[in-house]
Amino acid sequence: MIKNADIGNVVGTAYANCDKDAVGTNADEVLCTSVLKFNDGAQIAIDAVIPVPHPGAELKEFDGIVTGGALKYQGLTGLAHFVPKSVGVYELSVG
Repeated sequence: MIKNADIGNVVGTAYANCDKDAVGTNADEVLCTSVLKFNDGAQIAIDAVIPVPHPGAELKEFDGIVTGGALKYQGLTGLAHFVPKSVGVYELSVG
């Protein structure tokens, strides 16, 4: 589920395919290919290596790569920055 932080409404769905890449002491690294599909049909594709903390470890910010988009996001590329708010909940900025 994708929520608009300003108004709290659900604006789309996030789909991901992930594979564990490395096992660490405090966190594992998982390579994910994701598509954010918005209710209006627009999409954003993102690839990222995501730190998945072990129980009790601190959540970490991370960056991904915007690999493209569709409809109003056609041609979008650049950086996707994820800030953890809680387990499995992130604030995302694309730019």
